[in-house]
Amino acid sequence: MSVLDRARQQGRRIAFDTNFRPRGWPDRRMAQSSYRAAFDRAEIILASTEDLDLLFGPEGVQDLLSHRSSAELVLKLATPACRVISADRDEEVRAEPVGDVVDTTAAGDSFAAAYIAARLSGAAPREAARAGHRLAGAVVRHPGAIIPRAAMPSGIVGPAQPQPKEMRA
Repeated sequence: MSVLDRARQQGRRIAFDTNFRPRGWPDRRMAQSSYRAAFDRAEIILASTEDLDLLFGPEGVQDLLSHRSSAELVLKLATPACRVISADRDEEVRAEPVGDVVDTTAAGDSFAAAYIAARLSGAAPREAARAGHRLAGAVVRHPGAIIPRAAMPSGIVGPAQPQPKEMRA
């Protein structure tokens, strides 16, 4: 964790997305310890109830919530929604239903990317969660993790910007 500690000392902001995969760890206890250390250092923690259950068991959500006074928590729920939680906030932000799902690859990463980009651009947590849901909703409508530029939703970060001619479909 010395890399994260140095980054914080240099004024860097740390966002941590759990994205837990058991096969990537030699043992669960080591993973738990590493994740808790990352939670202690992050300003924004993005986690799914599924990841927390796999990593910590039934007490996973409570483990995450113990960091609400020191970090902005984004808890992705099993339903199409998330909770944005901090010392003074706990609100659910629902996603618009997506009926034509093709492939869920990269949905969580897309949500996290849009959420963090929106927050770094000055959006409030609720609006950042909506941006995350919009991008994830677009990504699942296409095969694979990379969507065509023309499918990128407008207005994910800040006001919608016209695309340069060479980027238009």
